[in-house]
Amino acid sequence: MKDLIGLTKLPQNLDGLLLPVGVDTLLVPMTCVAEIIEERPALTRSPQSKPWLHGWIDWRKQHIPLLAFEGLEGIGPMPLTETSQIIIFNAIGVGAERGFFALAIDNLPRPMRFSEEQDLPIASSPERTGIAFATIIEDKPVLIPDLEYLEQLSVEAALEGSIA
Repeated sequence: MKDLIGLTKLPQNLDGLLLPVGVDTLLVPMTCVAEIIEERPALTRSPQSKPWLHGWIDWRKQHIPLLAFEGLEGIGPMPLTETSQIIIFNAIGVGAERGFFALAIDNLPRPMRFSEEQDLPIASSPERTGIAFATIIEDKPVLIPDLEYLEQLSVEAALEGSIA
């Protein structure tokens, strides 16, 4: 999403996913998502007490960090529930060597296509950790996460020895 910096509108013809996370809704480009997991894989808790880290999951023979977005503000990860889903993201920046990281969300993501008929202004970050921009979709606030920052957290977790 780095290419959105300086824009006042979302790019045209963007396929995205709306992700419910706590009281927030996140918008991510579909191209960033490798897979959506409905069945919760076994979770290996992290020995660290990072509020933004649920722990580690095994996915396609890889051990990847499961981030807790709500933990970015220090409140700690919300418990995973029956309706929780896991979004696997492609790592393309500092975490590219590891390949992927995951994010827990509260319920099913909702796909959304943005076309040139829609006028979705974006505003700069609402001064929250892990948020790059904000917008309004269907009269509701939507946050655009700083995926580079999330990827950096996944690398930090690996470097601090959280992997088994």
